[in-house]
Amino acid sequence: MIKVYVFLFIMSIASAIGYGGYRYVTHLQETIGTLRENNVLLESANKASQDTINSMIANAERNAELQADLNNKLKKAEQRVGSLRNRLSKIDITREALADPADMEFRINRGTNRLRQRVLKETGGEVTNDSVPTTATQ
Repeated sequence: MIKVYVFLFIMSIASAIGYGGYRYVTHLQETIGTLRENNVLLESANKASQDTINSMIANAERNAELQADLNNKLKKAEQRVGSLRNRLSKIDITREALADPADMEFRINRGTNRLRQRVLKETGGEVTNDSVPTTATQ
């Protein structure tokens, strides 16, 4: 009878070890499945992040180019303002207006119309040449 008990004891231990191994393997397979799902999600999130980073880099480069272009335009505008200040400092508008008021009126109107045309051109408005004065006696 002891042989039967020893046999049953050994079989129960072997069964327990076998069942434990089976449970361990099935748990590992479940873990592997979960990790694969998580890996797919992480890869898609990584791709989205990388796309965002690439677009941000492209935007930063574009902004840098636009900033450089704006700086160049600002320098040109400042140079033009400086030359206009020089020119205006050399002109005695009062004396010229008293000497020939019609010519001064013509020049001021012409300059104003040029300014309007430039503003319209820069802002995308309709540019027409109808309002440019042609004579000094208008």
